[in-house]
Amino acid sequence: MTLKIYGNMSSSAFRVVWAAEELGLDYELIDIPIDQCAKDETLASLNPNGKIPVIDDDGVVLWESMAINAYLANKAGGDLGPRNAVEDAQMQMWGYWISIDIQKDCYAVLAHRMLLAETEREPQTAQDALTRLDRPLRVLNDHLAHQPYLIGDRFTIADVNVASIIGWVTAAGENLENHPNVANWMTRCSNRPAARKCMGLPPDA
Repeated sequence: MTLKIYGNMSSSAFRVVWAAEELGLDYELIDIPIDQCAKDETLASLNPNGKIPVIDDDGVVLWESMAINAYLANKAGGDLGPRNAVEDAQMQMWGYWISIDIQKDCYAVLAHRMLLAETEREPQTAQDALTRLDRPLRVLNDHLAHQPYLIGDRFTIADVNVASIIGWVTAAGENLENHPNVANWMTRCSNRPAARKCMGLPPDA
């Protein structure tokens, strides 16, 4: 049975589709616009929270993108998933870190630089978010000083999860010049064929 992903590419479903592409999974994306989530009966039957993304993998129904990606990577095996308990914990650590510590500020930058109507944007809100992001981005920059990816020398689901959120900041026009290791890592991640496909770009940078 084909993996079903409920969501749209302007939502957190982006990172689930990216993971599915990286893993070479056969999947179907069922597009549900964010403003229709509360009204979608199929979504309501799968996720009582009425939010996307949700997956149905032959009867295994999961929501929350980080949990979904951990499940997909563990099930598929290979380099994207953990090789041992330590790597599993490290991948979870980075997922919690990006979700709890900086996701809100990354979104604030994107919203007040791009997403909101110009009359609703608050430049100071975006700037304040960037100021708060400096510290966690320094943490990430230091971590990437001597290794190309979050879990050593290979691209994993942790990179998908973290890069998909920091990508909101770069999409808003920030070049991360004060965090060069992060900037270089983002380039490596976003230039992967699977990532470029999800962004609607040709496979070669």
